[in-house]
Amino acid sequence: MPEPERFARLKTAGALLTLALLCAALFGPVLLDHGRALSHLSGDTSQFFFAMRDFAASEIRAGRLPLWNPYLMSGTPFVGNFQSAIFYPPNALYLVLPVADAADVDYALHTFLAGAFMFLWARRRGITRRGALLAGTIAMFGSPFFLRMLGGQLTMVDAMAWAPLLFLAIEMTLDAARDRAPLLGPVLLGAAATAMQMLAGHPQTVFITGVTATMYCTLRFPGASNRIRATLALSALALWGTLLSAIQLLPGIHTMTESVRTGGISDDFATTFSFPPENLLTLLAPTFFGDRVYYPYWGQWASWDAVLFFGVTGATLATYGARYAPARQRAYAPFLVFLIVLLAMGRYSPVYGVFAAIPIFDVLRGVSKFLFAGTLFAALLAGMGHDLLAANAPSARPHRAALALVALIPALGLGAVAVTLAAFTGGGEAWRGLMFRQMADSLFSALWFNPPADFFRHAAIQAIASLAIAALTLALLAGLFWRAGRGRTTAHAVLALALLELSAFTYVYRDTFAVSDLRPPELEKFYAEHADGDRVVQMRGPELPYARNLPMDLRHSAVWGYEPVMLHRYATFLAHSVNRNIAMLPEMLEHARWGSDIVELGLNSGYLDFHFDTATRRVDLPREFDLLRCRYVLVPEGLPKSPPGIYENPETLPRFSLLRDYVVLDNPRYILETLSEPSFDPRRTVVLEQAPDPAPDPAAAFTPSEVVVEDESSDHVTLRVTLSTPAILLMTDPYSTGWGIQPLPDSTQKKYRLLPGDYALRAVPLSAGAHHFRMEYLPPAFGLGVLITLGAGILYAAALVYWATMTLGTYLTKKAA
Repeated sequence: MPEPERFARLKTAGALLTLALLCAALFGPVLLDHGRALSHLSGDTSQFFFAMRDFAASEIRAGRLPLWNPYLMSGTPFVGNFQSAIFYPPNALYLVLPVADAADVDYALHTFLAGAFMFLWARRRGITRRGALLAGTIAMFGSPFFLRMLGGQLTMVDAMAWAPLLFLAIEMTLDAARDRAPLLGPVLLGAAATAMQMLAGHPQTVFITGVTATMYCTLRFPGASNRIRATLALSALALWGTLLSAIQLLPGIHTMTESVRTGGISDDFATTFSFPPENLLTLLAPTFFGDRVYYPYWGQWASWDAVLFFGVTGATLATYGARYAPARQRAYAPFLVFLIVLLAMGRYSPVYGVFAAIPIFDVLRGVSKFLFAGTLFAALLAGMGHDLLAANAPSARPHRAALALVALIPALGLGAVAVTLAAFTGGGEAWRGLMFRQMADSLFSALWFNPPADFFRHAAIQAIASLAIAALTLALLAGLFWRAGRGRTTAHAVLALALLELSAFTYVYRDTFAVSDLRPPELEKFYAEHADGDRVVQMRGPELPYARNLPMDLRHSAVWGYEPVMLHRYATFLAHSVNRNIAMLPEMLEHARWGSDIVELGLNSGYLDFHFDTATRRVDLPREFDLLRCRYVLVPEGLPKSPPGIYENPETLPRFSLLRDYVVLDNPRYILETLSEPSFDPRRTVVLEQAPDPAPDPAAAFTPSEVVVEDESSDHVTLRVTLSTPAILLMTDPYSTGWGIQPLPDSTQKKYRLLPGDYALRAVPLSAGAHHFRMEYLPPAFGLGVLITLGAGILYAAALVYWATMTLGTYLTKKAA
């Protein structure tokens, strides 16, 4: 191997090692502390993903593939929940490590992957190693990626990490088509990146990456050569990656058709978490609106959606590169950054309306997530800006850039003066008014009602300090740009400043929590003593630290939970029980889509009355809760209309009932109204949506029979029951079209139908005789997905072997020559 090539590879390895060392410095202390975990205490990692990952890992270790989750929402699809990510290869971490440690390694690994893939893409764009190192660091530590850890959005971090690799594959494909080089290698790389991103468990990130990639290719194509060849290769790349992930994709699509988001969502819901235009200030002053770790965030929405920061130095170099880098090198990147930021503004931007016509937009929310895609192209421009400084190119005009930076400093100074006058004169009413207007769309609107002591004064001080730090950084940058042209030392100093800024930002926003806080001993004791099949309502209350999905974590079924996948029938059934007004159902379902606990919402708002008896610790629940086998209600301190304590409901229905009386109604409204009528007795009558076959005779003599559970898991139950006359078996578990019944050889009845009973539960018409059958959750979409993924995987493996053989042969031929 020639010496220059060997040294080049060593330098590339050194740059990647630097990215790894940056991650190690940031995450190392947390990885070594097994008592604490990354993310905010109230974030999705602790509240949702710990229970999900632990459940999946324990089932797989026991030799079972969990397709159904029996612990949340009384039971809900698990494989159909994209965020279960049970087929994502890196999630094997959870099989060998404790869940908190595995999540920390998960975050650290994918942070490094994001930086490494961005480095490789930047190198492909002709950026030097130091410039590519800066680009990789921006991808890792810029707020659109890094702050997702603060929100605990684990699957989003995992999926985002693969986006730069996909763009690298697109770049390689376009280059290979232009040069008439072999296309198999780039297609294989892109298919792998696409599949990994889809399997990572966050479909919105896949969609955002796809939209961005489509825009990028559309802009590149007019000037590209061999467009037909490139189009075919890019199509194969996307299709192959999709087929490889069909095992997760098809069950997820099937579940979406029966979820609360089927048929789309309102424009108002879709545009929640849009990026507010005033938050462009966070490009320079990221903690102006608070930092969420050391002090509450008081800006609009949530900080991880509304902060756009990748360093004052990074933003400066990106602007510098967009202005002075060669047109061929920057290739539409400035326009894409501008367009993506406008799109991320959602409801605040006219651009969003154009894109909203794309079908999938009607089931997704939070368009501010597009900012990550924009940051990737900004990172490329920042790398180009660094290279311009290092090259001492006269055409780059660094002195003009220095003057522009100096001109920004008075603007920041005026902002600091304005905040000072608003907060510390006139009783601070102007500042308070501004903060309340910002908090109107805040995710943490509790600040409206109970702000911390000196909240407004401290927020002003933090805002002023953030502006001051930005001004000092600009002044330092201006001095460095003014000295540009005196060797590469200036460029090295600017690079060091950029890395220092990003590292300081991540240090401020790297939050951890004590894992032990998620399991209060008194609740652990309760669940250990009540390990039966009945369900609970566990209300969270104000600012309690334990996980909202603690019942699932401790393997106890709950009526509700923190879970984005809610079956439409079940959510409607429960929402109607909370508020009997049919006209209010859309509003209640909207709260459910937000992730609100509608049971707690109903109690706090007065819609729902549980009739707590504090003397006997008994509770009288609405009939629907009896149907869901809700035995216990756990009420914490601090709820306005519910006395704290643990209450028992003695009126729950059994898991299985054999009924002969039935009513057939095919209108959901009539069904729900019938269930709430005082005269309706669910212990005697079941409401069906079609006539049962066989149909029981209510007047016939009936000998009571026992339903025997022969064996069961999370996904199936095998039953034996003997009847003297036909009856309807009502199972007080949620209905889903993925459930089916397989008769066993010794069963009298050779065909069974599973029907919706009481709108949201399962009903099975049974004939007279001895029954032996297996009820199993195995949606046909899953079986089809397995076959497609298996076929695509075999083809991929064969193509990979062929590509490796050809590449090795070419390499050996060149070496011999």
